[in-house]
Amino acid sequence: MRYNPKRNSRSYWLEQDSNDGLEFLLNAVGKIAKMEAYISMGAMKSHISKNESYKRYDRKRVEFWINEGVVNPVKVRGNTSTVYLSVIELEAASQTSNHAELINRRKLLTKKIKQ
Repeated sequence: MRYNPKRNSRSYWLEQDSNDGLEFLLNAVGKIAKMEAYISMGAMKSHISKNESYKRYDRKRVEFWINEGVVNPVKVRGNTSTVYLSVIELEAASQTSNHAELINRRKLLTKKIKQ
């Protein structure tokens, strides 16, 4: 939808949010489905180490997701102390937090426009 100066700017941003939200959701679902397909084909690992997840998604975010219970750490039996995390859970948490940030930015932007 294009910006039309004759229309109320608030309605423009509300419609833009709903369109962007749906597009963002479909992209996120497509990304996760693609990852699941790669995992089922064996082209991608289903779990990665905690250290690798820190590199991919940022240490603070991963620790927050673990503390909140969004991502469940798994310890494989054996002599190693390595903790593994599900790639699907990490990607879903990442996409969800990205969407929440997008919504918060839009809310701040609409508040600035109203003033």
